[in-house]
Amino acid sequence: MDSRPSTILLWPPIGGINNENVGSGGGGVTFDSSSLRQQTRIPKAFIWPRRDRQAAIEELDAPVVDLHGFLRGDEASTRRAAELVRRACERHGFFQVTNHGVGERLVRDAMECTDAFFKLPLPDKLRARRKPGSLWGYSGAHADRFSSKLPWKETLSFGHHDSESCIVVDYFASTMGKDFDGMGRVYQMYCESMKKLSLAIMELLAISLGIDRSHYRELFEEGRSIMRCNYYPPCQEPEMTMGTGPHCDPTALTILNQDEHVGGLEVFASNKWQAVRPLHNALVINIGDTFMVRQLPAFPLSPLFRESNEFSTQELLYFGAALFWKHASFVFLWPPIKFALANGRYKSCLHRAVVHRHGERRSLAFFACPREDKMIRPPKDLAAGGRLYPDFTWAQFVEFTQRHYRADVRTLHTFTNWLQSSSSSSTSMA
Repeated sequence: MDSRPSTILLWPPIGGINNENVGSGGGGVTFDSSSLRQQTRIPKAFIWPRRDRQAAIEELDAPVVDLHGFLRGDEASTRRAAELVRRACERHGFFQVTNHGVGERLVRDAMECTDAFFKLPLPDKLRARRKPGSLWGYSGAHADRFSSKLPWKETLSFGHHDSESCIVVDYFASTMGKDFDGMGRVYQMYCESMKKLSLAIMELLAISLGIDRSHYRELFEEGRSIMRCNYYPPCQEPEMTMGTGPHCDPTALTILNQDEHVGGLEVFASNKWQAVRPLHNALVINIGDTFMVRQLPAFPLSPLFRESNEFSTQELLYFGAALFWKHASFVFLWPPIKFALANGRYKSCLHRAVVHRHGERRSLAFFACPREDKMIRPPKDLAAGGRLYPDFTWAQFVEFTQRHYRADVRTLHTFTNWLQSSSSSSTSMA
């Protein structure tokens, strides 16, 4: 007889969870991590399939790019940095950066704030709970998705935009109270530093592709961004679960500040899982699906993220995401999509986060997003071979999903038809 406990859920009760209220973003699942750690065996809902839990036995060859010369405008240093970035992005899309201009004290303060938040009593954390239809807030396990594969983590997400100088401070004050103004100010400064760095990385990516260095910077300059704080508690059976399941980021760029004392980030490259070793005062950069192409007719199911994507419905609307269609033991991508920014030159690889028996782990992920009214298309120099995906703006995509169509695995295919239909209607009315 299986003696594993049922998942400890605060809301909703297990009997109240169904595909309709989960898929519509009508709520989330919350668990008490401190109570879970007191049990000798983890609940069934946190046990992942064995294929997703294959151990990493090697370290990823992720180059370390020194940005000091590039940020100072040194041409030779810029060429060297761009070459390292190009090689990494053509192979697996991951590299680390040092001398990145983000103050070590600020990074430490942000990590300390993350520790402080997740160590709060659960009722206090629930003051910031992610509400239905919202991008921001706290969740245990993962909001908007319930399955037999819950991640062993807690998250806190909030937004940042340059035009609103105190947006992060205001968020913490409105959700947590004035006592958290200090935490809000630290995260505000951290997001501002991440945004500045993300624009510099955009320039470096453009240089590495041999196009105008301002092309991607202009696209993202006034865009909104999402900041996510992750906390992975110690787990009594770490070999049975995942902190974050295998997934590809739907964004263009992610900047990750991973715990330098406790590793956990792993990348699926060269047909195997490989660990990304934490480095002191280094940040991990990875490109997402909007920089790559998925054009092969089918891939084996096990290496792909399938239903374990760790982004919520609202975040997928915010970012744009890969379209996939599951059938039998394969994942078919239909239609074959050339994503907008690099037209397939660079790779976006599967990655995941593992947990540990004795050590807790935390990380800070910053996701760069374009401005809503910017047209998403690759530079002409990178689209010489033709394109299979239409131009669109983020605003169009969000309007479609919020007003006309509930987001699901066929969203982008249906969105394409909607764009074509809207264009035809406008032409006939002219």
